Amino acid sequence: ANIPGEIKFTWFDQNAVGVDLADNSLIFSICFEAKGDTGKVSQIKFTGLPGFAVEVVKEPQGEVIPNLLHGQVKILGLVPPMVDLIPTPASCNSTPTGAIAAKLTQGANPISYTWMGGTIPNPMTTTDSVLTGLGFGTYTVTVTVAGGLTATATTTINQPTALAMSATPTNTSCFNGQNGSITITPSGGTSPYSYAWAGPMGPIPTNAPTITGLKAGNYTVTITDTKVCKCTSTPPNAVRQPSDISIGSNVNITPVTCFGLQNGAIAPPNPTGGTPNYSYSWSGPNSFTANTKNIASLEGGQYTLTISDQNNCTKTYQFSVAAPTAAL
Repeated sequence: ANIPGEIKFTWFDQNAVGVDLADNSLIFSICFEAKGDTGKVSQIKFTGLPGFAVEVVKEPQGEVIPNLLHGQVKILGLVPPMVDLIPTPASCNSTPTGAIAAKLTQGANPISYTWMGGTIPNPMTTTDSVLTGLGFGTYTVTVTVAGGLTATATTTINQPTALAMSATPTNTSCFNGQNGSITITPSGGTSPYSYAWAGPMGPIPTNAPTITGLKAGNYTVTITDTKVCKCTSTPPNAVRQPSDISIGSNVNITPVTCFGLQNGAIAPPNPTGGTPNYSYSWSGPNSFTANTKNIASLEGGQYTLTISDQNNCTKTYQFSVAAPTAAL
């Protein structure tokens, strides 16, 4: 019968042909899985049966007495696990593009990972050490290893500030002008930025934060940062224009009363539109010129009025002063 704590074994060559070994060769070893109280030590000693030595037989030379290396088994406590978390930030604000990798730095092989927090609605247990598709927030993982021991760690997935923009439009100086502009100042996201513009006539081929030479209308721009996060101007950026310079149709024209006289007159109403103040430039028959709004002492003929506003925008009108063509 086996004595408690005693292990009996026989070692032999199953092919019964033998193997030549050099001196000091390891012939066999025994591995133990010990269970018991932590810190308990048990001595291990190789002995033969009563009256029999531990020996190795090699025919025909006979017996060889091996050197027996005694030892001991000490039951140690299970090594507590330790885990490091390596977060990857979300690439864009408010997007589930972050990730966390859990790396076990000490302890037995992991059995499971329980994740919670952040954008995870309910705790989830998985065998994966890497979790993806995460948004901004604080996350906790509990790693369970062989033997039932656990380790818990917490980390935060960060995100860039929201990509945004401010726009500074410059209106055209004249009605139907083409000197408007828009300047975009981006913020947030991850620089550098690129720009895609579109206007009343469709896409505008530029990748600059400022566009010039614009007519009145609505213009949109989409900013893309280096992480391919996007921001589009909403509502569109408006370039405006002043209304057209106008004097309406109620122009008071006084005809010449008699042949050869110069008593005609033109009195237009006050202009509207454009950008006040206004200046006036008249031309007419026989090199006539004037720079007042109303003109008088006119002979018959065609007169041209050019009105200029504060921005040098102009509007031209023509008037006819009637006169008798012959004396009575």
